[in-house]
Amino acid sequence: MMLVRSRLQQGCARLGRPVRSNIIVPSVPALERRVAPKIISAASNNESGDTKATAKGNSSGAAVAIDKAEDSPFLDPLVRSLILGVGAGVLCETAHVFFKVRSVLSSSPAVSIVIVCTILLLWATHAPHRPRRISHTTVCARVPYCRLASAVLQALTLAELGALPSPFSSGALQQFSPAFIADHAVAIGAWLMLYAVEAAAIMTVMRKNPGKPAQELAASLKGLSTLPRKIFPRSLAPMKDAVAHTLAATTGHSADTVSTASTILQAATAGNIAEAQAAAAAAPVELVAAPPGLSKELEKTLEDIEAAAAGKVTGSYADTAIRPKEQLKKKKRPVPQLQPRKEEQSEQLGRREQSSRRDQELRDRKSYLKNFWYAAALSSNVTVDKPLGVDILGTRLTLYRDETGKVICVDDTCPHRGAPLSEGWTATDKSTGKKCIVCPYHGWAFDGEGKLRDVPSAEKGSWPKRPLIGSYDVEECGGFVWLFYGNKSLPKEERPPIPFTPELEDPNWRAVYGEIEFNAGHWGVFENAIDMAHIHYLHADSFGNAEKPKVMDMASERDTWETSCHFRIHNKPMNKMWEWTSVPSVPVTAKAMLPSTSAVHIELAHGVKMITFVNTVPITEDRAINRFCLVRNFALHPAFDFMARDNMYKILGEDKVMVDRLAPERLEREYSLAPDLPQIAYRQLRQEWVDMGYAVPSEKMLPRRGLLPEGY
Repeated sequence: MMLVRSRLQQGCARLGRPVRSNIIVPSVPALERRVAPKIISAASNNESGDTKATAKGNSSGAAVAIDKAEDSPFLDPLVRSLILGVGAGVLCETAHVFFKVRSVLSSSPAVSIVIVCTILLLWATHAPHRPRRISHTTVCARVPYCRLASAVLQALTLAELGALPSPFSSGALQQFSPAFIADHAVAIGAWLMLYAVEAAAIMTVMRKNPGKPAQELAASLKGLSTLPRKIFPRSLAPMKDAVAHTLAATTGHSADTVSTASTILQAATAGNIAEAQAAAAAAPVELVAAPPGLSKELEKTLEDIEAAAAGKVTGSYADTAIRPKEQLKKKKRPVPQLQPRKEEQSEQLGRREQSSRRDQELRDRKSYLKNFWYAAALSSNVTVDKPLGVDILGTRLTLYRDETGKVICVDDTCPHRGAPLSEGWTATDKSTGKKCIVCPYHGWAFDGEGKLRDVPSAEKGSWPKRPLIGSYDVEECGGFVWLFYGNKSLPKEERPPIPFTPELEDPNWRAVYGEIEFNAGHWGVFENAIDMAHIHYLHADSFGNAEKPKVMDMASERDTWETSCHFRIHNKPMNKMWEWTSVPSVPVTAKAMLPSTSAVHIELAHGVKMITFVNTVPITEDRAINRFCLVRNFALHPAFDFMARDNMYKILGEDKVMVDRLAPERLEREYSLAPDLPQIAYRQLRQEWVDMGYAVPSEKMLPRRGLLPEGY
């Protein structure tokens, strides 16, 4: 209505006289919605000077507005399910009548004859060129069989005498009436059920595509296959058009009235006063007063317009320089900005800072430390006969032994077509006498420096002389193959030491080796190895003591490469065989060596000592492997190795069940107490090296080809 009022103001101001009483301004909400598109279209066309488009908009503005209105996606399902529901009710009603007729026919042949007679009479009555009076002779003339005609005559005669019920008597057909409540219940139930099925399918599509454009979403919904659409696949557009035309016909008078008012306003705003006066004089309806239903606001507006046109009022209504675009522009209500209190602001800022610190902490812990040594394999797994493929630090490498037995490490991917070199074999280069690794795909052979030495299908010497695959420094120490993850040009004397404990190579100690993989990040797997508070619960059925879980006398020390924590715990013998080693409390020393190696020393009664030496090696950001060694100073015969190895696998298997389920990423922060001192000391030492620039982002944070990303 604000649009109507502004246009009336503008037209009356340009006419220079009060608004004519024969201009009808409907106030019914439906008409307001139909008038607005017409006036908007007329105003925009007047401003551009396109009078033909204006005339066309006058004649069909309301219809265009309705046609362009976007239908709800639930309208078709509603109509379709209504049609199918009515059909289901009709079908049920027909079935009731059919079964009733069938029961009557089977129970009374006489009644059957009457029904047949009724049908024949109705047929004769409604047939083309039927006589004015229906008689027995007329019926018989239309039945080609004499016996049937005779039976009909007898049945009708009996009906006249009262021996049989007449089909035309009052209430004769009531017994065939359908079950009213059941039929309507079927119709309504089918309607609601079918609508619910299709509406649920539409809502599912809309939930799965929340940001999809309206046209694409409409296309997706159009191709939706549901039970109601399969039953009734026809388009509902003709039915909706018929309804729209019916509604348009019922409001035709109002539309004509609105068209007249719009024509007057357009002529007035364009300055054609003579044309506006002629259109006003030809208005089809005279109004002495405002029609019933007009809002008080509109009545007051019309009075203001008349007063402004007569020169009685000054201000915005008398202003003839009203710009249509400013009047059409919708005024937005100012949204109050709720300012949080200072306490809330500081709390929100603190949360953001805490979240940022936590994110950075997790990124640092997931990273790999460069220029350190990682246990790439167990020495016993690298043989002379077959190369060994190793997943490590976000890439894949190949280990093999050369002619002297030294371990060689190169990239596992052949530069020719990307075949895995670890699936190949080793061969001796005849020109140099050195062992090479041979690709199983095309037979390309590479030496320990990554240079191509032989291509069977090419002329000798026709290939590049520079290294084509990466080669890396490795060392064997303590039963492990150690990979140097860093700059090859760094002098050996400046490199960190390889993690080691002397007992690994002491003949008075016996060592058993193994490895177990975890579906968890390396940082969580490693810290579990130096966590002593969990043993009383995860390992309660072996050596843990849940009755006395306290960690006592905790103290720590550190140097450049490692941390050491000394404490005492209460344990219990694993079984009766171990009772001779029990002590009131067990002294424990837990060492954490960079980058991720732990050595836990345990001393029991009678001088029994054990060391668990565990190397946690990142496979990827989300996977890690523990390559371990259990060293003991008792039962040194190899026959006892299987017992020591099985016990170690049992303990690590219990750890794996829990560690694989840890989710520290969900925490806003982690809380640590005094028993967590080994992890706290290790984190602090590692973070110092991270802060000095030794952190390499994981392969997820920084993809790479080869062992190290470019620039590291």
